[in-house]
Amino acid sequence: MITYHIMPAISLDWGERIQLKNSDKVNVIIGENVYPLYTIDLRINIPEKDGVIEIEIATEVESSIYRLLIGPEFEQGYKYILAEGSEVYIQTNKSEQTILNEYMVFDPLIINYSDGSFSYNNYLIKPKLDQDLFDNEKIETWDWTGIPLNCESMGKEINPNTIQFRTYVNIKDKYDIIINDDGTGESCDLLCLKDEEENNIKLTLIHCKNAINKRSGADIRDLYTVCGQAQKSVKIKHRGLNKLLKEIRSREEKWVKDNYTRFLKGKMKDFIYLKNKSRTSNIIFEIIIVQPGISKSKISNDMLRLLGTTELLIKKTSQGNFRVIGSI
Repeated sequence: MITYHIMPAISLDWGERIQLKNSDKVNVIIGENVYPLYTIDLRINIPEKDGVIEIEIATEVESSIYRLLIGPEFEQGYKYILAEGSEVYIQTNKSEQTILNEYMVFDPLIINYSDGSFSYNNYLIKPKLDQDLFDNEKIETWDWTGIPLNCESMGKEINPNTIQFRTYVNIKDKYDIIINDDGTGESCDLLCLKDEEENNIKLTLIHCKNAINKRSGADIRDLYTVCGQAQKSVKIKHRGLNKLLKEIRSREEKWVKDNYTRFLKGKMKDFIYLKNKSRTSNIIFEIIIVQPGISKSKISNDMLRLLGTTELLIKKTSQGNFRVIGSI
């Protein structure tokens, strides 16, 4: 049992049971509105001074915020208190709706921390990680001239003056398929696939993040969210291209209704081809974080330690490669 972990929480994910189910067979109900699980974002808000973790459960149109309280005054040692929005319910396989507090008893959210530890409700697990500082020489720097460092997403209209679009321009010649998966329930900001020689398929997940202070520097807050997203997205590889395709197709269909497409390069038929090929092929997995708020020349050891932890977790859990792109 714990009070509050002294390290910052950087991401959270659904419990192990719900992750084993098909995401289109699980609904999240906010108030009276029903949403498929794959359309939901789970977010950690900036920690309060008292250490209480704020959890946001969000869709494109609404969200609810809970505060996770831990202490002996609660019957189970913890309690999720609704702070904003409507109560959230979980519904699996058309079963009865279960209010979040009750569902957390048998399938709690998984909260990840900057040192690689994680917790379930009021239980903290600290794996033995022999992480080193991330090698500063491996940080790649791009030219961000003309890009406001607080403008992250290109959106449906493909705004060229954004971090995401500049990233697309810099990597577009290296992949056969590039998908703008930005939005609630996203796998990443840019989903990239390449049909490699022999029986290999390269799957790259790119996470982009804007700079908190609108400039490059050494603010570790610029890394909390994007490193959390990188660690969390490891599960994409393990779930396979078949499940990924189903979720991309559902999100693409919504955009097509408004005369937009998520495919920046390639088409759905190309994704289907690679999904079929993946049955007998190896997946070469890579995660890239793009944060122009990171200054290679100013970065602190605490920031390098967080990057080192993220790299180690990605390698241990997916045998994937990890790249970091920032500013000079």
